[in-house]
Amino acid sequence: MAKQPVVTRSVGFYLIEGFWADKKPDYSKFSSQYWLKPEFWKLMEEAVVSYKHGSAEIIVYRDGLVTYSDAELSGATTSDQTFKRIEKYTEILNAIFAVFVSTFTQEIKVKYHTSFEITHHHIIPLTFEDGVQRGMSIPQKSVTTSQIDKRHLMNVPSGYEDSLDNWIDRPPRAIVPKAVIEQACKTFFAIATDKHNTRILARSNKAAAEYASTSFSDCILVSWLQIEVYLFVKLKAYMKAQGSGKFNKERRENLANSTSAQVTEMLEIAGSLTRDIYTLLTKVRKVRNKIVHNNYSATIEEASDALNLLEQMIAEAFGETVKLNTGISMNLF
Repeated sequence: MAKQPVVTRSVGFYLIEGFWADKKPDYSKFSSQYWLKPEFWKLMEEAVVSYKHGSAEIIVYRDGLVTYSDAELSGATTSDQTFKRIEKYTEILNAIFAVFVSTFTQEIKVKYHTSFEITHHHIIPLTFEDGVQRGMSIPQKSVTTSQIDKRHLMNVPSGYEDSLDNWIDRPPRAIVPKAVIEQACKTFFAIATDKHNTRILARSNKAAAEYASTSFSDCILVSWLQIEVYLFVKLKAYMKAQGSGKFNKERRENLANSTSAQVTEMLEIAGSLTRDIYTLLTKVRKVRNKIVHNNYSATIEEASDALNLLEQMIAEAFGETVKLNTGISMNLF
């Protein structure tokens, strides 16, 4: 009886700009008469970093494809099971995206990578049999599709057949050292220890994506969801530290129904918030209220304040720096 292959699955994404992992592949010998040879896309599909953490694994390929897998996803036997919990994996990929962009921007001094929110339209499902890739579903978004086209040399524009460099590496991709990619993986797993922490990173990425698309009011509204979570986590920690003698059941229940403004004031008086964070919190909260109640349109500076506050909260909560993308292309203005 023939041995059944071990089938595993992963989900992945590309950054809009793409990047070369560790080094640019040498495809100079693949002129037009050779560019359909499988050896070419094997260069692109080479796994450069494989970072494992428990049952989870992030693999980054030469052409910048970033994939994630865990025991639950790998154990799925049908595509329906693979995406039964699509929200979970969408959040994980957005969290990875936020950390990768932050690490790359800081470590290799790229001005910025374009932030965007990963949806099911961007996710690339991959299937492996005994470690060999057997399937890749093409996502619906043209940006991601174009990266896959370049990986497999599909839809090469007329005139580029003898100049692969113009097609594959245009505009020039950043080269990200292996050590930097491994650092990004380590930072992600250090923060995303549970669903709650993963969601914080994912929503922070969404806030940065709204900023990058110049939806400044939406950036603040999404940011505020996590800012309120931060406040009430701080409140809970403070009450626990003070003990039941000072915070009995009735007082805890009353405080749980407090407004964010009341919680902010109490935590600042108690010394649980620095004066700088208190000032920024109050400033962002007032802008958020104007957006909700007065149909106010936020400015780029006000949205920057919200992202700055999120960065400080992530650093305090997790001891890791995640710089949220604030790059905006002004080409359309």
